[in-house]
Amino acid sequence: MKVIKNINNNISICIDDNGRELIAFGKGIGFIKPPYEISLSQINRTFYNVKDFDYGILKEIPTEVINVAIRIIDHASVTLDTVFKASTILALADHIHFAIKRKDLHISLDTPMFEDMRQLYPCEVKEANYAFQIINKELKCDLPKSEIPTLALHLINGKSLTEKDVRFDSSQIIDEAIDIIENHFSITIDRNNFNCSRFVTHFDYLIRRCLNNEQITSKNINIYKLTIDKYENVYKVAMKIGRLLRIKLNITLTDEEILYLILHINRLCVREENK
Repeated sequence: MKVIKNINNNISICIDDNGRELIAFGKGIGFIKPPYEISLSQINRTFYNVKDFDYGILKEIPTEVINVAIRIIDHASVTLDTVFKASTILALADHIHFAIKRKDLHISLDTPMFEDMRQLYPCEVKEANYAFQIINKELKCDLPKSEIPTLALHLINGKSLTEKDVRFDSSQIIDEAIDIIENHFSITIDRNNFNCSRFVTHFDYLIRRCLNNEQITSKNINIYKLTIDKYENVYKVAMKIGRLLRIKLNITLTDEEILYLILHINRLCVREENK
C-alpha cells in the first residue's frame, strides 16, 4: 500500500493495490515523508469513501479520541447489528473532542428529548451508556451524564442518515440560518461538506430541544458575557438567527442556547474562512 499524504503521525491517506484511495490508521505511519510503501501489518484500521472526511478536522482531533470513537462504533456495530458509515466515526470523535472543550467551559446539555429516545431507541440509548463509560475511562475526562443523549443521537443518525423525523422537518429553517451566516460574513459555505453537516446536526438538535421545551439552562452567566464580548460579530449573527426562530417557530432562545449557537457558528465560519 502506498502512502500519498500524511494527516498526522498516526493517520495517512493511501492508495491500495486496486488504485482506491483510503485513510489508514496506524501507530507512527505518518513519520516518513510520502510517497512511500507501507506494510499492511503497520495498519490498524482503514476507511474508504474518503470524500466523507474532512482532513483538517482529523488533524485537530487527538488520536486517542479517534481510537475511542472507533472502539465505540465497532462495539455498536456488533451490538446493534448494523453497519455505520465511516463518517460516523469522525462525527463521533469530533463530538467527543468538542464535548471535552465544552466541559472546560462549564457548558452542559440537560438531557434533551431523553425520555423520547429511551422509548423509541432503547438499544441505542443502552449503547450510548456504554460509550459514555468508555469515554470517561479511556480519556479520563469525567464528562457529565447529559452527554449520553447526544451520543445516542450519533448512533441513531449514523445508521439511518436518510430517515426523516416525521414530526418536524427543520431543513428549510436551517437553510435560512445558513443564508444569514453567509450574508453577514460575506462567505460561501459548502453545504455538502462535513463542516456544514456538523453545524446542521447541532442546529437541528437545538431546534428540537426548543420545540420540546428542553432548552439548555445553567447558572454560569459569566461565560455567556465573556463569550459575547469576545465574539461580538458572531453574537450579532446568533441574534439574527434567534429572531428567525422566533418568527418561524415562536421560539425564544435562552442565553445558554445563544451561547451554544455562538460556539457552533464560530466553528463553522472559522473552518470555511481557512479553506
